[in-house]
Amino acid sequence: RPVLIGKRYLEQARKRLAVQLARIGRSMENPDAWFEDNALVTSDFIADVRIMYALEFKEGAQLVSYGMMKSWGMDIDRLHQRALANLDRAHGEIAVKQVGKLPWLYVIETEDGYAASRILLHWRWAELTLKLGDSLILGMPTRDVVVFTAALEPEKIGQLRETVVTVERHQGRPVSRKLFQWTPQGWQEFDGTLNQPVQQGGEPGQQQGGA
Repeated sequence: RPVLIGKRYLEQARKRLAVQLARIGRSMENPDAWFEDNALVTSDFIADVRIMYALEFKEGAQLVSYGMMKSWGMDIDRLHQRALANLDRAHGEIAVKQVGKLPWLYVIETEDGYAASRILLHWRWAELTLKLGDSLILGMPTRDVVVFTAALEPEKIGQLRETVVTVERHQGRPVSRKLFQWTPQGWQEFDGTLNQPVQQGGEPGQQQGGA
């Protein structure tokens, strides 16, 4: 399944993994290929958000490495499409609820660790727009927290932004402090102006401007 992570946190994870691999690789005659096989598979999504991939076991999740992906006869595009299909099949329709004291604000209601990953299921968000309206502004501060609104008043967008920043700073498994806007073509980074995209989410392996 796909797992979203912020760019700076991904870099930290890569550095920790590199140190671990270097320690183990000291005893190898030719560790370069082994390092490559154990590197994590990642792809770009939008702005400072990246995608990793995880296998789910009863004991927990294991992140997918290049060696694992190659052993399955897959490239990153096939891996991404399989991960999306698995996520959609496992969780289906996105369950949302209103925040009690802020009824204009919604959250994804789940405790499975894949709240932010559901943002990749673009067709599911198209279904939500039929109920809530076309202009959805969303934040994904952590993997477990997604908050969004169809209310476009500046003060409410400001509250949403403050909420996202606070949650990202103080809760675990952070993703991004940025806001994003849903469009029929894909998610766009929201800079405060509706329908004025800064950057559009693309397919894995395609670098988007400024990412």
